[in-house]
Amino acid sequence: MREASRPGGTSPGGCWTLRCPAVRCRAAIRWGPARTERTANPGRDRPPQNAGGTPKILHSLLSNTLSILAVKMRYLKKYSMKKWIIGIGTLIVILGLGIYLFVTWKSEELPKGEKGPAAEALTDSILKAVNITAWDTLEYVHWSFRGETEYLWDIQNHKVRIQWDDIEVLLDPKTVSGRVQKGGEILTAGADTYIQTSFEKFCNDGFWMNAFTKLRDPGTQRSLVKGKNGREGLLVTYMEGGVTPGDSYLWWPDETGRPESYQMWVSIIPVGGMSFTWENWDTLYNGAWIALDHKNELLDVSIENVQSGPTLEAMGFEEGVFDYFLEN
Repeated sequence: MREASRPGGTSPGGCWTLRCPAVRCRAAIRWGPARTERTANPGRDRPPQNAGGTPKILHSLLSNTLSILAVKMRYLKKYSMKKWIIGIGTLIVILGLGIYLFVTWKSEELPKGEKGPAAEALTDSILKAVNITAWDTLEYVHWSFRGETEYLWDIQNHKVRIQWDDIEVLLDPKTVSGRVQKGGEILTAGADTYIQTSFEKFCNDGFWMNAFTKLRDPGTQRSLVKGKNGREGLLVTYMEGGVTPGDSYLWWPDETGRPESYQMWVSIIPVGGMSFTWENWDTLYNGAWIALDHKNELLDVSIENVQSGPTLEAMGFEEGVFDYFLEN
């Protein structure tokens, strides 16, 4: 995904049949009391008797029956394990085949578009429809990505606070540096790992939030694609930047000019041309448009808890959130 940079720029009930070797079974059954070489100790070595005086043969029969059951259980465990191995192996094969068929069925080839004035005109139309001017001048925006990661972005200074689990990172995306807190304590050892993770999160999650503001980022190539019934789409390929350069996105705008959906040809998804909607559009405080839901038949990517404002205080945040960058 791209960096969200500043705009503009597991068989119950089964029946088991166990064939136990006849010799082993006959040898295991002994009628009559078992012999013992120990000196008899009444009350300890005598087979237990019940109040009615149970014959010793019944005790012997019970004991040998339990021995047979133990033998059978050993066979059963071996058979069960073999069955589980075969079952799991079959499941893996079926799953792999299913994934292959799905990818083959759903994948589309990356279309070829035509660069030039028509592609640039469609770009202008999309940017105007989402009010790119308002995005260019927006000061602060807050959102959470699928309810998992929370972002507070100082757009004009391009600094961002990223929070998930008990981690908080103050990130400078330009230099991929910053400060990490874990459980409220500043972290030094291992901080670089969290900073890199936060950068990758921001690139991905921020792109879902306002990808349309990056249509003219440095290193992009734009071309016009003709769809069904003459519909026009804008194919944007990112030749550099972000985490996965080389990704392509085909935007399909609606009658208002705002994106209705896009298709993706990206390195992290094996299905080429997978489509997501851009829907549930709303405006930020200054009129900038934002789509809060992105859906397809498998996944729903939601942008939640959106706030925006000219100052952090106006949004209910402390003004000193980003003071770390002034001091370092």
